[in-house]
Amino acid sequence: ERAAAGKLAVNLGLAVTMQALTESIRVGTSVGMSAQDVMDLMAKTPLAGIAAAKGATVAGGDYDDAQFTVDALAKDLGLVLDAAQPLPVTETTRERLLAAQDAGLGDSDFSVIAAEASASRAD
Repeated sequence: ERAAAGKLAVNLGLAVTMQALTESIRVGTSVGMSAQDVMDLMAKTPLAGIAAAKGATVAGGDYDDAQFTVDALAKDLGLVLDAAQPLPVTETTRERLLAAQDAGLGDSDFSVIAAEASASRAD
């Protein structure tokens, strides 16, 4: 039971840091930066870990080699939200994952939630 709870806590952190990176990319690309430029800057922030882990995937736009799928993370966030409320950032992140599932991307790497933000990058 403790291990399962720990897994949910860790996966929550993973999910919301990916959402934060996604929003950082969205802001950066909306003001003329490339997604890669944004991720390079993230190396100097608390988002350095997720930027290093998922930066190449997001910049390359290839989400097929899933280390952790949209389906798996959406399921875990559902369990998190069943266990505790309110968690508004988690709710928003889960909504993004559910939208990815609806788009047929459930088997993709969870970082696909950054695809739209990254696609608008300035080159």
